[in-house]
Amino acid sequence: MKNKEIMKPKISIIMPVYNAEKYLEKAVFSVISQSYKNWELIIVNDGSEDNSWKIIEQYAKQDERIVVLSNPCSLGAGLSRNLAVDCAKGEYLMFLDADDIYNPELCLKVAEVVDAHHPDIIEWPFVLCDENEENIKAADWLPERKNGFIDLKNYWFLYATSLWCRAFKKDFIIENKIKNSNVKSGEDNNFVVPAFLKAKSFYFFDLPEAYLYRQVKKSLSHNAQKNINFQIHEIIWNLIQKDLIRLNVYNEKFFNLMKFVSAMWSFSFTPLGSRQNYNYLKNMIRDWTLTKDDFEKFNLSQYKQYLKIKKHPYWLCQVKGKIVSFFNLLNRK
Repeated sequence: MKNKEIMKPKISIIMPVYNAEKYLEKAVFSVISQSYKNWELIIVNDGSEDNSWKIIEQYAKQDERIVVLSNPCSLGAGLSRNLAVDCAKGEYLMFLDADDIYNPELCLKVAEVVDAHHPDIIEWPFVLCDENEENIKAADWLPERKNGFIDLKNYWFLYATSLWCRAFKKDFIIENKIKNSNVKSGEDNNFVVPAFLKAKSFYFFDLPEAYLYRQVKKSLSHNAQKNINFQIHEIIWNLIQKDLIRLNVYNEKFFNLMKFVSAMWSFSFTPLGSRQNYNYLKNMIRDWTLTKDDFEKFNLSQYKQYLKIKKHPYWLCQVKGKIVSFFNLLNRK
């Protein structure tokens, strides 16, 4: 489909910014350079103390499609995104971190999918790179997928929490009151997990290097992975549980399994000797009623593939009891 044939939909791209002066211009320019032009970029300055505000102001003066919101103090990425969603005028919502880069054809591909299918959620692949945009590589836990609709039944187990590799139908998000939480890290869990389980249609398209995810050692998201702890995880999943009940998509066994897998994933980035995190996981499964048949029902083949590829030194597998049984189930042929 040719670009000139697509006049709709309008896409709202949301970018929270906190002290991102080093990479901000490239992120904004990757939006301005899109071959598809019917977009708005909503930048939320979240109390930045560097030159981010000057950069934002400069680009906003040059392009009327750039909308600027400013928090009086830092409220966090989650609440900043919520504010932007409330004022977004687009039919679909996309998200961009201030240190990442869009492929120049990304919005056009999204618009083509919307024009043809109007799914609740659209997804595309992403690649990882270092701070200098070098050593670009695909994430090694991603499955091979073809263009088309995806069965969401067990898709969560792969990587459900990233906002920036997906577009969401705004009406779907607003009607179901789906929002980010205001926790210090992992706030996008509270947006994506309920959206996944409530969505009726989910479409994937393959665009090489659609999203360039820059792994910045000092970034909030990078440090959040290392610093997430059981207290933050518990807050996140208590909120998710309430949302799933509210949305009438709650299944206790499936929820328990999601919560446990999420904790293992998150804690794999933390120091292996974290006794608090270990006790949190052990207590989580103490009263489980999950059986072997349940594990078969909730297919973990993609997560099993991830464990095999990454070979994470999960110290939990050294523990006797149900955790060992869990790993035995994952490792079955």
